Amino acid sequence: MSLGPPSEPVPEAAPPPYPAAPAPFRSGGTVPTGPPPPGYPPAAPGPFHPGGTVPTGRPGGAWPGIVAMAVGLFGCGVPFLPFDMTGFRHLIALPMGLAGLALAIFGCVGNRRGKPVAVAGIVVCLPVVALGVWWLAAWFLPGL
Repeated sequence: MSLGPPSEPVPEAAPPPYPAAPAPFRSGGTVPTGPPPPGYPPAAPGPFHPGGTVPTGRPGGAWPGIVAMAVGLFGCGVPFLPFDMTGFRHLIALPMGLAGLALAIFGCVGNRRGKPVAVAGIVVCLPVVALGVWWLAAWFLPGL
């Protein structure tokens, strides 16, 4: 055995540094991306819409239903005004009723707001159309 100077201790390898902790989420910050950590269920593919497609964009306005209501009320009231409408009184209700009915049906389809107003427009315009058809029939068939 040799009695020489004491040997220097061998330094051990340093452990790897811990990853930096993510910054807390703040408004305007970044959202973590990538797969979820192990042990978490996978993310859902998106909003669930049973029986249909995912609606896109903003819903349309309620203007068709509102205009249908106004046209229907106008078409129902104007023929009864006390003006001299000799010769065309029977022609007023049917075009207004049909126009209001078309607008009301347009307001009921698609992704729009104001569908209850459009249904009310249908309810108002159907009697106007019936009144216009009855007046035209009475004009062409005077025995009614």
